[in-house]
Formats: sequence, C-alpha cells, structure tokens
Amino acid sequence: MSLNISIKKPVVVLKVHSTGRNTDKDRIVQLSVTKYQPEGEPISNTRFINPTIPIPADVSEYHGITDEDVTGAKTFAQVASKLAQFIGDSDILGFGITFDVSILMEEFNRAGVQFSLKDRRVINLSEIYNKLKPRDVYAAIEEFTGTPVKSTRTFSADEYNRASVAIFNGMIDQYGDKEFTDRQGQTQTIEKSIDSIHDIFSGQSSKLDFKGFVVVNKDGRPVFNFGKHKGEIVSDLFATKDGQGYYNWIISKGDYPQDTKDVFTEIFNSVKNQQESATA
Repeated sequence: MSLNISIKKPVVVLKVHSTGRNTDKDRIVQLSVTKYQPEGEPISNTRFINPTIPIPADVSEYHGITDEDVTGAKTFAQVASKLAQFIGDSDILGFGITFDVSILMEEFNRAGVQFSLKDRRVINLSEIYNKLKPRDVYAAIEEFTGTPVKSTRTFSADEYNRASVAIFNGMIDQYGDKEFTDRQGQTQTIEKSIDSIHDIFSGQSSKLDFKGFVVVNKDGRPVFNFGKHKGEIVSDLFATKDGQGYYNWIISKGDYPQDTKDVFTEIFNSVKNQQESATA
C-alpha cells in the first residue's frame, strides 16, 4: 500500500509491542517498520524481539505475544545497529506512537546505539484524528443533537448538565437496541437501560479505585497499575519489608485519592492479619 502524499525524504511507519508501558523497565517484544522512500516500493520488516524478561500474562492477553513466541528471537541489542541504519534519517509515522517512539529510543540507548529525533518529523496519527474528529463536549453536542456550538464559548455547570442529557439521549436514539461488539469480540445488545449501558461500557472495568491505580489481573488478583511496581501483585509486595515501606509512602503521599488509599489499606491489613495468624 502506497502513501497518498508526496515525500522528499524516507518515512518509516512504526509499531511496537512490549512487556508493558514503563519505558524504564519494560522491553520491546515485537517490532514492525515499513519504510517508504521518494521512489520505489516500500520495504517492510516485522520481527519478534527477545525482551530477556518475562511477558506478563495480562500483557500477552492484550497483544497475543507470549514468552514462547519470543524464545529464540534476537534481542534488541543484537538488531539495534542494523535497525538504526534501516531507519536512517527517516521521518516517523504511526497511530498513537508517543509510547512506541519513547520505548524505541530507550532500547537504542540501552544498546549503546545512537538514535536521535533531531531534524526528524514524528507524525502521530491519533493527534491528527482527534483534531479532525474532536471528541470534546462541543463535538458531542453537534453530533448527537445536531445543534452547532461554538467551541470558544464557556458552559455553566447547569448548561453542562443539560448538554450531558442531550448527548446521552442522542446516543440512545442512535445506538439503542443495536448490537455492539467490543475489542474482545463479545457482542451485546445496547438496551435502553442504565444497567445495560453500565455493564457494557463501564461495568467490565478491572479498576478497583476510580482512577485505576489498582486493577485486577486475569487471575482476579489486585496489581499495581503505576510506578516501579506496575504489574506486580499488591499483596505479595505488601508481605515484604520493602512493601510495607512502599505502603506507608503511598498513604503519606497527598497525590493519591482517598479511595485509592482505602483499597491499599484494605489489602495491607488483610496481609498483616494473615501474617499474624500464621505466627500465632
């Protein structure tokens, strides 16, 4: 497939899958680059990368890549030099590639291979899409009520409430009693009820607190969803001396909402009670 624009220098379309979303500790497990040049056919290269660390089960469930898939694959350090040469001075294009570019640069840095964004244009298609198809309240009002709204005006709290009702009614009119298929391939009918709307679009969330600092993994166990312990089981960490110190740090920090602290406190107390029972 060709690009529908003229280019004066090469453009690389980029996508990576990784062991997680922390660029400091996570690693790339699959890399795909397609290089378009001013003349000639595009050149594509997609390969598995051995991350040298386990791929968490919930991450494998997301992108479908397991430890078995990357066994025997080359590490990033082994392909870094040739990859940097292949990309060259190309501009970079992709959908939602802020993370992709960030972890790629970290991997190059760890491999000791120079890779810079200087004089390189990075085009994030998701930013273009969001600007062409705004997803703010004004766009929602226009889409679901047909009422033009100037985005330069401000809304009072009461106007926001009335706008929310109008948007909700427009959504129900457009999508009510129709089937919706989620990313996991599950199809459900959007019934015209709060229960149905919640179950389909909100009720399946794995978050244990409102902001999602604590989530449930596929085994039903609470795990950290932030920081240096992201992906680790909360109770397992809290059972250690370092984990107790981490818990105290979380509770003393004003940055975390009270409902988040309450979830951690409940888990911490449960672990503490189990430890006391075991030594009684």
